[in-house]
Amino acid sequence: MYIYKERSENVCLLALYVDDIILIGNDTANVKTLLKEKFEMKDMGPASQILGIQIERNNDGIILHQTKYAKKLLAQYKMQDAKGELTPLIVRSLSLNNDVYGEIRDGETEIGPEFPYKEAVGALLYLASISRPKFFGYSAGQIYQKTYS
Repeated sequence: MYIYKERSENVCLLALYVDDIILIGNDTANVKTLLKEKFEMKDMGPASQILGIQIERNNDGIILHQTKYAKKLLAQYKMQDAKGELTPLIVRSLSLNNDVYGEIRDGETEIGPEFPYKEAVGALLYLASISRPKFFGYSAGQIYQKTYS
């Protein structure tokens, strides 16, 4: 991350990842001109995605989300038809003597050993760390702990 500041009112942040640059600020045109004088580069226009994070602009501002990545994960692990829950982790029992996740209910199926469980949990942890660390990260962390206990 680099910061270009010409005067107190003109600021531009430059984020660089390998060969991709994103400019954010109120002085991006000036920074683009300076960079083009020193480097061969192509302006690809406003960013729509970076590092798997989608960028959408509207009248209220900018929305960052990972819808494509989440749908890709669901398809990859054949869970696109899974039923969603209002909370990311359902705890059915708080008793230490019982399995906190409870018995399998009607309509639920148990995931067998052939399922790439650790890979799926790792992908969920990545998703949680970028998108919803407070809400989803706890759930993915609990599942991760269960895989190693």
